[in-house]
Amino acid sequence: MSFCYNCGSRIEPGDRFCPACGAAVETISGEMETSYAANDSNAAYGYLFTNLELLALRLKVTQTRIRKILKAYIEARSQQGIFYSIVDVSCYEPKLAVNQVAGRVYQLVPEDDWKVYQRLLTDQYTYDTETDGKNVRYLFIIGGNDIIPMPELPHYINPGETIDSDLPYSFLYGKQTLKMLADHTLLAKPQMMHAGRLPVSPDMDISCFEAYLKRVIQVADQGIDFSGIYGQVDNSWKVVSSLITEQFRTSNCFVPSPSDDETYIYDSLVLTPDVTRTNIRQFFHPEASIYYFNMHGSDAPGMAGFYGIQNGRNIEGITPTELGSVRKPNVVVTEACYGARFIQKNAKESMLVSSINNQTVLFLGASRVAYGCTDDLLKNKQCPLIQADIMAGVFMHTLCMGYTAGEALMLARKALLSTLDISNSHLVTLIEFNLFGDPALSIFSEYEDESEEEESAASPILCAHAECIEVRTVYDCSGSGSLLDRLRQSVDRNMQEIIDYINQELYTVYGIKPRSLTRAFEIRSASGRKSMLYQFAGNYGNEILVSMNGKHQIIEILTSKI
Repeated sequence: MSFCYNCGSRIEPGDRFCPACGAAVETISGEMETSYAANDSNAAYGYLFTNLELLALRLKVTQTRIRKILKAYIEARSQQGIFYSIVDVSCYEPKLAVNQVAGRVYQLVPEDDWKVYQRLLTDQYTYDTETDGKNVRYLFIIGGNDIIPMPELPHYINPGETIDSDLPYSFLYGKQTLKMLADHTLLAKPQMMHAGRLPVSPDMDISCFEAYLKRVIQVADQGIDFSGIYGQVDNSWKVVSSLITEQFRTSNCFVPSPSDDETYIYDSLVLTPDVTRTNIRQFFHPEASIYYFNMHGSDAPGMAGFYGIQNGRNIEGITPTELGSVRKPNVVVTEACYGARFIQKNAKESMLVSSINNQTVLFLGASRVAYGCTDDLLKNKQCPLIQADIMAGVFMHTLCMGYTAGEALMLARKALLSTLDISNSHLVTLIEFNLFGDPALSIFSEYEDESEEEESAASPILCAHAECIEVRTVYDCSGSGSLLDRLRQSVDRNMQEIIDYINQELYTVYGIKPRSLTRAFEIRSASGRKSMLYQFAGNYGNEILVSMNGKHQIIEILTSKI
């Protein structure tokens, strides 16, 4: 059974033209939606996952025009070794008998649960890998949240809140996906595909859409003519940021500094709040190849850029206008809270949308509150790079080694998982960092190494400490009862003393003044390990997370980048 590529009407065997709209059936077969690698079982396959009907409406063109553009993209990428095919949820017929419901054809809309989208994707993936033996490695989601919904997952730290993440489209475990996330076992399972998304914003038109795809083809064919890294960071994170980018700096990979004034520049990094939106043009380089930001972000209306903090005030250091002025293909990596927000945002309201609609080919950022290290917390720490710091640093380094963007994100997640026993803050960071752009894109030469096959998309993201973990909230400031009464029910010593000890340690070692406890979590692993996670309110709306082991020793301190 087949359907018309133009209007979706059923096509009977032998029909040369669609009985409803008259489109030629021949345009479907062989040339339209799939390119195949002849007799090559190691070829990399992938999907353009979209809703063609809604995508055409969003871009105000016909489906025929959209298909023509995607056909050209598929053919060009096949010449570059990536064999994409379209999975269209506006008219999808299950391939496997187990998923057939009386010949039902699915016509999904954004209001449908993301689990239905995952189920259709699993159907196609299972058919291609098990029946046709294809090595399906990449998932390129075409469209914003109003085309293919980004799953909303539990926050795991702040009850009642959610995280936008495309992670479930990489791990196709159906109804068990959320359960395995909650008990921290999902990341010990094989990852099916590397996922990336092209966020088609309300202000993106068809020419901008086509320009992005042509830009990817160009970069995939020629690579990025590397002209340096531009880095901009909050002044209180300059030492941490210097460590993250140290390898680039020692290799002279940064763009030339416009000033040697340490008020504005530290180890080639531009500093905010001294550099603000009023003088940013004196420091910003519109022709860099990689843009790295370790700054604050916000989800508040009207706050679209990245910030530094001065005397408790957010000082805007860079706006979407700057990323919209870049003149060559580039990659953006940000650690900012809400740095990758895009849902229902246009180019003036989102750093991500502004950059993708201009010259950016790849963008990595967080959809919610990101956690990292400050220079004050860096003191006396043997392993200073944590959470978002690891994600950003490893992604940039592995991307520059020649890995594809999807592989680079997988390796960044692996690096984070290898640091400590996985905690709820680790889980939030792993979930919230999303990749935007073609996940099969490599911006430099192919990385050839004996371990390359081991790092393929079919490789699992393995957590060495992966095991079922029970997380229990033992204190929530919004609940009833005194802090001491509630905590005494869950631990074997006076918790007020522990909180006093934490506050004393934060002040003595890191200069952080005592503050009130917001929540406390007890974490128990299947092997019997027990730890506690304490959430304190920061000075300026941010959060401080303190993790303690079963011996009541502080093992990790995190701050949010909001």
